[in-house]
Amino acid sequence: MKIIIREYARAILASLAVISVLIFCLHGLAGTDGEKGMFSLLLTRASNAGRTFRLYEDREIYHSVIQRDPPTIVYSGAEVCAGKAAAWENLFLAWDADGRQTAVRAVSVDEEQIDSPSYVFLRGGIYEILICAKDIYGVSAWRKFRIPVQGGGNTQGSAGDKEGGL
Repeated sequence: MKIIIREYARAILASLAVISVLIFCLHGLAGTDGEKGMFSLLLTRASNAGRTFRLYEDREIYHSVIQRDPPTIVYSGAEVCAGKAAAWENLFLAWDADGRQTAVRAVSVDEEQIDSPSYVFLRGGIYEILICAKDIYGVSAWRKFRIPVQGGGNTQGSAGDKEGGL
């Protein structure tokens, strides 16, 4: 019987020593909100008080946005003359999935990168233009168009969609 009591006493003393060391080491642990101590930190972190569950709402919004149709881009058919500035907003129109008009921008003319609201075509001919439109949700569409430019050179051909889609 004495052996059993002695073994239990050793086990209890050892566990008290371990708990004391842990409390001593983790007592100075501080959180970002100024809480001190391991237990107050754990209770604060485990609590749902004041926590919003907006993540689930955001996930639903995200899924509805990625399922939106991209904007539709069309060529207006306006006449373009060499040597005159042509504004992209006059040449191309775009609508989002809700039917609202969105802004367009040209990305390249004949594979040459550009970043301006208008462009001056130096010669007449058929030019390939890459157009981008983005709606208010960030859903974008890219289309290439071949448009005729009047004023010298090859003006034969019709304007139209070379390739569509994203």
